Amino acid sequence: MKINKETVTYLANISIKVFISFLSIRLLTTLLSKDEVGNYYLVLSIIGFINLVILNPIGMYYNRTILEYKDKGKLYESSFIVFLSFLSVGLISIPLLYFVYDWLELSKYVDILIFIVYMFLAIVVSTSLRNIISAINSLGKTILFTSVNIISAISGLISSIIMIFLFTKSSINWLYGIIISESIILMVLFFIYSGIKLDFNKIQFSLIKLKPILNFMYPIAIITLIVWIQSMSYRIVIDRNFSSSDLAIAALGFSIPGMIFSSVENFGSIYFNNRILKSLLKSTKEVREKTWNDISSLMLFFYILTFIFIVSFSYQILFVVAGNNYLESQKFIFLGAIIEFMRVNINQLNKISHFEKNTKQNIIPFVTGGLITVIIFLFFEFSRIEKIYYVLIITQLIILILSYLFMNRLIKIKLKFSIKNIVLYSVPLLFGFLPFLNSDKLILNLIIIAVFGIYFLYLFNKFFNSKD
Repeated sequence: MKINKETVTYLANISIKVFISFLSIRLLTTLLSKDEVGNYYLVLSIIGFINLVILNPIGMYYNRTILEYKDKGKLYESSFIVFLSFLSVGLISIPLLYFVYDWLELSKYVDILIFIVYMFLAIVVSTSLRNIISAINSLGKTILFTSVNIISAISGLISSIIMIFLFTKSSINWLYGIIISESIILMVLFFIYSGIKLDFNKIQFSLIKLKPILNFMYPIAIITLIVWIQSMSYRIVIDRNFSSSDLAIAALGFSIPGMIFSSVENFGSIYFNNRILKSLLKSTKEVREKTWNDISSLMLFFYILTFIFIVSFSYQILFVVAGNNYLESQKFIFLGAIIEFMRVNINQLNKISHFEKNTKQNIIPFVTGGLITVIIFLFFEFSRIEKIYYVLIITQLIILILSYLFMNRLIKIKLKFSIKNIVLYSVPLLFGFLPFLNSDKLILNLIIIAVFGIYFLYLFNKFFNSKD
C-alpha cells in the first residue's frame, strides 16, 4: 500500500499528542487526589469560557483570513494586532476573574493571586502559542508545525511533573507547569523571528474595516458561548451539587471521548486547512459547496468509526488512561461519546457559515439549544449526574437538527459515503465488546489499544489523499 507522506506527518503529530494526552491523564489521576482532579477540570472550564467565547472568534477570523493578509503583505502586522487583542482580553478579564473566584467559592481550592496570575497567563501565553501554531500550519509549513506541536505537548507534561514534585501535588501547580513550558516555547519562537520588522504604516483602524470583522466574530462568540454551556458548564453544575471527587469521575468519562474525537477532528482540520483556505480564495459557490461536501463525507465516515471504537473499547481505554480507581467513569464514556459525536458533526456543519462568511446563520440553532440547557441547569435539581448528561444529549440533538436545516440553506448538503465501507471497516472494532478482552492487566490493555490504534492509522493513510 502506498504511504502518503503528508498524511503520515500529520498522523505522527496527532498520534504523539494523543499519547501525551493519555499519559498526562494517567499521571494526573495517579499523582493527584480525586478532589484535585475535580478541581483541575473546574479550572479548565473557567479558562475554557474565556477561550471559547472571547478569544476563539478572534483566532477564527485570523485563521480564515491569514492568506488574504499574506497576499496583501500584512501578515506580521495582522499577527501583532491579534497578539495585542489577546493581551487586552487578559487585562480586561481580571475584574471578572475576581467575581468568578468568589461565586464559585474557589478559595477552598486555590489562593486568589495564584488563580488570577494563572488565568492571565493562560489567556495571553496559551492563546498566542495556539494561534501561532495554527498560523504555521495555515501557511503550509508542515514540518515546523509538527515539530512545535510535539515539543509543546512533551515539554508541558515534563514541566507539570516537575512542578508538582517541587511544590505541592495540586491541580494548579500542574497547570502552572504547562504555562511555564508554553512561555519558554513562545520566547524561543520570538527570538527565532526577532528579525521581522513591522511596518506600522500598514496598520490602519477604521470603523468601515472593523464592521465586517465584528459581523464575522459576534455570531461566533454567541455560538461558542453555547458550545461552552454544552461542553463545560456541566462541571460547575456537578461541583455545586455533588463533590469534587464526583466531578473527577464524571468529567474524566466525558473528557476521554472528547480527546479522541477532538484528535480525529483536529487531524481533518490541519490536513485540509491549507488547501481549504486556498480553495476559498476567489472561489465560486459551487467550488465551496463541493469542497465542504467532499471533506465532510470523509470526516463523517471517520466520526462513525471513532464512535464505535470508543464505545467498544471504553473499558480498555479507561484502564490505560486512569486505572482501577476510575472504572466508575465507564458509564459516562458512552454518554460522552454520544455528545461528542454530535458536537463534531455540528462543528462540521458550522464550517459552512465560515466558508460563506455568513456566521449569523448559526445563531438560532445554538441559542435554542443553549437556552434550554441553561434553563434546565438553573431551575432543576439533579439527583444523579447521569441526568445532567441526558440534558446535554437532548439539547445537542436539537442543535444538530437545526444546524443542518439552516446550513442547508447556504449550500446544498450532499454527503456521500459507503454504508458498505462503514460496516466492513467497523467489524474489527466490534472485538472490543468481547468479555475476555476486559483484562485487569495494564500491559494487555495497552497492547489491545495499540493494535487497534494502528488499525486506525492504516485507515487514515488509506482514505486521506494529498490531492489539492
